[in-house]
Amino acid sequence: VQEAAIAAVRAGNQWTAAVLYLEVAICYRRARSFREAEEWRALALKLFPRYVAALFEQGLALVDENRCDDAIRAFEAVLHADRDWPSIDLWLVRAHADRHRQEAAKTSREGSIEAE
Repeated sequence: VQEAAIAAVRAGNQWTAAVLYLEVAICYRRARSFREAEEWRALALKLFPRYVAALFEQGLALVDENRCDDAIRAFEAVLHADRDWPSIDLWLVRAHADRHRQEAAKTSREGSIEAE
């Protein structure tokens, strides 16, 4: 897929390149190689900054990295660009719930340290 993306760029087909860049990014995210995923996703967004699928994928990667505040911002960007994006409301709720759980865990840890 990487070679096809490079060939698409050389041929001047930017949309095909952006789609292929995003596919590579998805593969890296699923392999939990978040830095590589970000690099490939950035290539897609550089070509098309409002590429909603790439913005959504960015939110998914940020959720996977437990970067809830950043994920919320990414999902809000998707919502702003396309209010009808499938399941965007559920992903926003999930990111907010994850952030709430992180804050509760942090408060619990701080309380247990003070008790010692």
